[in-house]
Amino acid sequence: FIQQYQTDSAQRDRLTHQMQQQVQYIEEWKAHLLRTVHQG
Repeated sequence: FIQQYQTDSAQRDRLTHQMQQQVQYIEEWKAHLLRTVHQG
């Protein structure tokens, strides 16, 4: 998706990295919420 719209490879790499990082943050937050729910 990003590759279609970005011609500058450095900028594309930064955006790809940022997307992957955000996905990781969301997954970590979800895991945190699940742990919190199961503790109660």
